[in-house]
Amino acid sequence: MASSKDGPVRWALLIGVGVTAPGNGEDPQSDRSLRGAAQDAIAIDEYLKTEVLAVNITMLTATKVDDGPVIKVKETPENLPTFDNVVSSLRRIINLVDVNDEVYIHYSGHGTRHTIDNSVALELIEPATFKTTYLYGTVLRNAIKSMIKKGANVTLVLDCCFSGSVLRDDVILGIQIRYIEYEPEVDRRSKFHDPFAEDSDRMRGGNISLSKFLDPEGYAIITACAPHEITSELNFDGGARRGALSYFLLHSLTTLRKRGLRLSNQIIHQHLLAQFHAGLPGQTPMLFGTRGYAFFGAFAGQPDILMASAHRNRDDGDLILHAGQAHGVHKYDEYTLTPFTTPDDSQAPLSSCDEIRVKVDRPGCLHSSIYTVLPEDLERIKRGSTWQAKLITSFSRRKILVCLGSGVPSPEELACAVKPCSFLILYGEEPWEREENPTIQVVNSGQNTYEVRDTASGRILDNLPNMPQDGNRGEKMLMDTLNHVAKYRFFEGIENQLTCPSFESSFSLRAMVNSEKDGYYVVRHNDDFLLTLENLADRAVYIGVFILTNLWQVRNLGSESGEDACFVVLPKGGTESGYLELPVTMTVPGISRQAGQEQVEDTIKIFISREPLVFPGLMLPRLGRESTLRSGGIAADPLKRFLEWLAELRGVDKREWTTRTYLVRTHT
Repeated sequence: MASSKDGPVRWALLIGVGVTAPGNGEDPQSDRSLRGAAQDAIAIDEYLKTEVLAVNITMLTATKVDDGPVIKVKETPENLPTFDNVVSSLRRIINLVDVNDEVYIHYSGHGTRHTIDNSVALELIEPATFKTTYLYGTVLRNAIKSMIKKGANVTLVLDCCFSGSVLRDDVILGIQIRYIEYEPEVDRRSKFHDPFAEDSDRMRGGNISLSKFLDPEGYAIITACAPHEITSELNFDGGARRGALSYFLLHSLTTLRKRGLRLSNQIIHQHLLAQFHAGLPGQTPMLFGTRGYAFFGAFAGQPDILMASAHRNRDDGDLILHAGQAHGVHKYDEYTLTPFTTPDDSQAPLSSCDEIRVKVDRPGCLHSSIYTVLPEDLERIKRGSTWQAKLITSFSRRKILVCLGSGVPSPEELACAVKPCSFLILYGEEPWEREENPTIQVVNSGQNTYEVRDTASGRILDNLPNMPQDGNRGEKMLMDTLNHVAKYRFFEGIENQLTCPSFESSFSLRAMVNSEKDGYYVVRHNDDFLLTLENLADRAVYIGVFILTNLWQVRNLGSESGEDACFVVLPKGGTESGYLELPVTMTVPGISRQAGQEQVEDTIKIFISREPLVFPGLMLPRLGRESTLRSGGIAADPLKRFLEWLAELRGVDKREWTTRTYLVRTHT
């Protein structure tokens, strides 16, 4: 039957399981409940409601109430993530969905895997006892297949993991991992029939392995990490937690939407991958199945997202911004507050007395705490209660957090010594109750040397110097190394939160090879990774091309001799083609091959600007080598000089630069 509707209908099922009862043999006081799972679903729900396009949303969450030993939840029974509620929600979508409709399913909670047949399941809860039950992968897969058969486009996001083999007490202590061990008792009390199976056999024998589950037919799956990796929750101010994939997904959606791009699954995944690689390198978000335009494809070109509102709490005087992480708000974002009587005209000048500059102090899920930049504005704030807020600066400078393990000598002294550094924060004690998770962990190797690990995976960072624990010399080497790594990671994570959609549409930048499922582009040693840029505007475009190598070096590929330089692409016309080919010859360095490495992973970072910009020739030398290209004065630190230039841009200029990031795996 043909549909009489005007266009595709959008459906969303959001599941957040934040209650996990202790299993048999576990300490009754132990609590594996995920504090961020329900908040993930709420944040996605809030984001979808900000869209012009209507979405039919069903949200099932379980939020634990910390009130004694008896498990309690905030939600009513009909809104809990139980087997019956999930199946009912899936069946409703199947019954109502039509050709070209868009379906989005988001799950935040624990994943698990059977120890014998490798079959996968997602954690749900019982309606009366709130004990854990399983939603087997075959049930979800068959439900999605039913939607596909009716002509729908489906996107499944899994903010959980299915691997527990790499868990290490000394690495994950205090971090909430989104994997839970398989329990036969939970298996026995779970409903294992499949209401969406096509044949008469709806029993457990139809379960599917992880590899089969992650092999979608006609739809897309985005996972928080690779099958062998683990994913955890991120900590934020005030004790709030969020799933890493859910948090970075919202960040990607809000950032890419400001660029005015039509979002494909591949574009979203590439942006996710760049964020994870810079902030959580031990996790690799994966894209399986459809790479084209799907659920979020029409959510683009919304430049008014820069506006919000704010109010002053009359009880305590706190300033509250009516936007949070779900809207792409970051700590230290800067806004101007103006009375609602001020004409909303970006071209009309405002006198300084009409504006109050504020910065974000604590970004929450949906609201954020802000403070005045100038002390004299405190009195002006007291005279009003509500304002309109306009975002003027959003340049996230997230410092790299490092934990000094208990086996590291003098951790408190080392932490104090690094305070003046702009890119690094050291914790001299166990940081698990801190506001944010550490990215890097320093431990005693047991051989009187320092060992630097990625916190999430426990993997030792490659190509770092041997750092002996021999007093001042060893401590200085450790500090120099950590500072260098922090600068590297910081530069990798730079992006413009205020990029202008019209600027984004003024050029086209493409990689001439396809990426793998994990988002990496694969090339052979000495082969070119080719990018092409087309200038679609009537003004010049300025390009800076940087490579971040596996040897912790950041250099400008437009200036192999070390001078400051950039590429210029003039508009098409006359003898100008408007095109620029950027062939980057990728290699496995000799030092890596001598160490037995057959492949390396590098990052290509592109800066595109409308204004002439002289990009530093050598942003960061190879680790352990002093730069001979700069000496003294303001140019002593190219990274700081570059950041100062970005920070100085305001208004339209601020929005006319952007970045692209490509992760390249080179093999011999």
